Amino acid sequence: MYRYILFILLYSSVIQASIAQIGQRYSENEMKFQEAFLKAKSLMINNDYEKAEVQLKKVYDLDRTQPATAFELAKFYEQSGDLEKSIEFSKKATTLDPNNKWHWIFLANREEENYNHKAAADIYAKLIRDFEENQLYYEKLAFHQLSSGDADNALQTLNLLEARIGIEEQLIKRKYDILSSQGKQDHAASELKKLADRYPEEKRYRHNLAAHYTQMGQNELAKQTYENILKVDPSDAKAKFNLIKKNEVSGSSISSIISNQDLTEEDKVKTLIPYISKLTQQTDSLQKSDLLESIKILQSDYPTSAAVQAISGDYYYQIGDYPSAIKHYESTIKKKKSVYAVWYQLLDSYMLSGLHEEAFARGEDALDVFPNQAGIYYLIAKAHLLDQNPTDALDYIQEGKIIATTNPAAALDFETLEIFGLYLNDKITDAQNRIDALDHTAYGKNPQALETVCYLYDQFDKDRDAQSCLHKLKELHPEYVIRKLNYDD
Repeated sequence: MYRYILFILLYSSVIQASIAQIGQRYSENEMKFQEAFLKAKSLMINNDYEKAEVQLKKVYDLDRTQPATAFELAKFYEQSGDLEKSIEFSKKATTLDPNNKWHWIFLANREEENYNHKAAADIYAKLIRDFEENQLYYEKLAFHQLSSGDADNALQTLNLLEARIGIEEQLIKRKYDILSSQGKQDHAASELKKLADRYPEEKRYRHNLAAHYTQMGQNELAKQTYENILKVDPSDAKAKFNLIKKNEVSGSSISSIISNQDLTEEDKVKTLIPYISKLTQQTDSLQKSDLLESIKILQSDYPTSAAVQAISGDYYYQIGDYPSAIKHYESTIKKKKSVYAVWYQLLDSYMLSGLHEEAFARGEDALDVFPNQAGIYYLIAKAHLLDQNPTDALDYIQEGKIIATTNPAAALDFETLEIFGLYLNDKITDAQNRIDALDHTAYGKNPQALETVCYLYDQFDKDRDAQSCLHKLKELHPEYVIRKLNYDD
């Protein structure tokens, strides 16, 4: 309300002052205009928008040369939610009074609401050129240039802003993101380097630069950057860790990294994760041996660590030594129960070892910790099915389906378990029909579900070709490690 009253007072005083300057009294048209305008404003103040619209149009028709009236109509339609008309009258206001900055700002805001990035960019360029070089205008201009597909001009705008305000983190980040998206990795690195050089005490800038160099394959530059970090902070563990990795020569062992006393336990475990996640029974025996040596070093250095027990379990799980995996996962859980992946792979290890009753019992314990994890229900149900007990599996399948309702990939897992139950009950035709009715495109997101179907063909269905199913699985998911099925090629 305050802004409307102020506008009325100002607008009235402007009219009166203008008439007084030329020594004239109000003309009849001027009196009608002022009366209609004040009435319209009064109606707006009282939220009587329907009558206010009629009155504002009357004012506009009395004198279409008044930018204030066009602007009031633009604001009125903006408040009433008619964006198209708001833009129409906002443009009229800028045409009638092109030197009024606030009219242009209002129009820019409406074009933004209308997602008209090109028009908004043109207005912000005009605001910078004709009114003031405001930082916000530069940022808005670059945003709308980029949103309209004009990345090169967006970069140019940000460069102009940098010349005005200097090297600033968010500004550099925006330039870096644009350059990276264009594939200009050298230029993107130069932006990160500017930030790192400007603020040498901010180690994270140099860590970001080193990571970018690593991504580019520029290992020498990455090493130099980590060395510069250690000049600022000789105790920086992350820099030490990465520098040790960079200084590895071909043939050096993973265990040599794990033995380094400058690294923390967390750094050492993180070093092993990518190697172990790619480990299979077919992995080179020398690498397996090196990883096992690394595991033993960790176990010796950190005998009470849950993380070390977990990574040890992962090693044995990946190579197919499930009894050893169970031993380490159980030890992990005694120290820390809250890691879902440990429980999941523990239950899977019990099943892969043929210990179905243990899988049931530990599955119930897992549900006490993770009552809303569909994966736990899946494994318990599958263990019952592998134990030839489809009736016992049913409740877990139904519970899991409810939890997985919003996750199509997970829901497919439970559908395959229901089909498993049909096969166990000798309902072969029903099982086949259910498989044929599945959305097969979902296999692209869930190799585990397709693997289950292949297993069912292999075990229960003479009419279906398990080998063809397996080849399809390998084609869709070449990186997927099949540990759970034994096929005769």
